[in-house]
Amino acid sequence: MYNESINQIAEHTTIAKYWAAIPPPTVSISILSSVLIDKKSNLADAAMAFCKVGIAISDAFVSCYKTKYQYTQERPITFIRANFSPSWIPLIGTPPFPDFTSAHSVQTGAAAKVLADIFGDNTTFTDYSINDLGFAPRTFNKFSDYANEVGLSRIYGGIHNRSADFIGLEQGKKVGINVSALHFTK
Repeated sequence: MYNESINQIAEHTTIAKYWAAIPPPTVSISILSSVLIDKKSNLADAAMAFCKVGIAISDAFVSCYKTKYQYTQERPITFIRANFSPSWIPLIGTPPFPDFTSAHSVQTGAAAKVLADIFGDNTTFTDYSINDLGFAPRTFNKFSDYANEVGLSRIYGGIHNRSADFIGLEQGKKVGINVSALHFTK
């Protein structure tokens, strides 16, 4: 983490800032909307998809914050300042709650799993949700690639330990599996 922060490559900086610019649920819903349009989905399928992604997002946050306050792992800023550099500052601002697990990772892992279960993981899509903020769109060939990049963004930003992101993605995936198992009637 510390070495990454002092030897940051430009693409990692872009990824960190991109995913810090807007809340992940907004992006997940935006991605869902664009995929529904691309697939020319009917109203019933769109309603089911919005419902499942919404449930996944909500359940992911409940799961994440329960974990955060059960384990209360310190943030990188605390560890790095105590052990390497007292004046170290992460690329993006550190939130005022425990590190483990990453809310970005859990939420995106859950949403990506549900999206993959609905449309297939090998779905190409482009996120345009923050072009108005001066960012170029980001294109992904898989929903899991999207979730992985969001997780890595928090490491690149210097605000999460690797375990918070990688375990957070798995935690989110488990939430997504449970939500995908819900059966809806039309």
